[in-house]
This record gives sequence, structure tokens and C-alpha cells, in this order.
Amino acid sequence: MAMGYPLRQLALTVVMEGVLLALLAIGPSLLGGELLYGVVRRVSLLPIRMTGGRALFVFLALLAMAMASALLCLGKLRDADPAEIF
Repeated sequence: MAMGYPLRQLALTVVMEGVLLALLAIGPSLLGGELLYGVVRRVSLLPIRMTGGRALFVFLALLAMAMASALLCLGKLRDADPAEIF
């Protein structure tokens, strides 16, 4: 834990950063998905579209990956020497 900051506060900061990154990444993720769906639709001639349910799944998967990354970071943060952080 960093000097002067409880582990809980640092953990909250890391988790909030993960959520913020997920929110910032949802736009490019949906745009990339739409582009890929368009390519597949043109090549295969299948009537596929990005539905609301699929977009929600993309967001939830993105949020889950961001939270997993944040939790992995917390393990390293807990074991870190305060002098090494700064």
C-alpha cells in the first residue's frame, strides 16, 4: 500500500479507472464490430446485423475484461513496496 493511502482507496481508484477505460473503449469497439459485420455481410451475403443485445454483450465483455485487468493490478499493488510506487 502506498504511503498515506489505505489499500481500499487505491483499490477504488484502480477499479474506477477500469470502468472509465471501458466506457471510453465502447465507441471504438462498437464501430469495429459494425465494420466487421459489414464485411461479413457483404462477403457471405448473410443478413446479419449488430443488434442491441449483441452491443450490450460487447459492452459487458469489455467491462469484464477491464475489471479483470484492474483486479490483476490490485494483486501487484497489494504486494508492492511503498517506496517503489513513487
